[in-house]
Amino acid sequence: MKKVQYNENKGKIQNLEMNINHTHKLIINSVKAWNKICPEPITLNELRSFLTNEPYRLPIIENVEALLKDKLILNKKVDFDGLQVNVESLKNLLILPNLTNFIATLQKFSVEIPTVSFSMSNEPIYWQHFYIVKGKVTVLSDTVEIQKESYKLYATTQEELKRLNTVKPLCEALTNFMKSNPEINPDELFNKNLIDFYYDKFIPNYRFIETGRI
Repeated sequence: MKKVQYNENKGKIQNLEMNINHTHKLIINSVKAWNKICPEPITLNELRSFLTNEPYRLPIIENVEALLKDKLILNKKVDFDGLQVNVESLKNLLILPNLTNFIATLQKFSVEIPTVSFSMSNEPIYWQHFYIVKGKVTVLSDTVEIQKESYKLYATTQEELKRLNTVKPLCEALTNFMKSNPEINPDELFNKNLIDFYYDKFIPNYRFIETGRI
């Protein structure tokens, strides 16, 4: 049976789209800054490890330094005429490149993500919608669409479709009513001063007829 969409949370969908675009730019900037200080690429999970948990997302500088040391020594041949070298001790001798620009890109993750519609709290970063391979940041559009679908409502059974068909004319009539009476607050639409239920049917209340108010 074909499902029929009857509602969607447009605000959440718009916020998600803005969130993805904003976060995409943040990740790209961080990857570019990382590539300037390290020849070894960074993964998405490694980038995430540089930030504290939601909702703060503050840089963890010690994590940056530790991973950078690992990657700078990675695959490097360390040999002093056959003498054994303690790699961990060698890491402490490394002079790291200037991290200022890279840390600055991380700090931007803590800034509140812009939204189209009002949000009660700082929007989270949806890391699951991104992928980094060979320094290129990709948005996983399939997973984004799945999240968008979660903001939509469908009638999927015969009973639901039947109920949908009975209530749609009412919704359309009320929508037209609101367009003709924009001064009325939709939250007060079923105020007793607008309509009354009398002898098994709805009838207009005199207050609205006489004053245009409810």
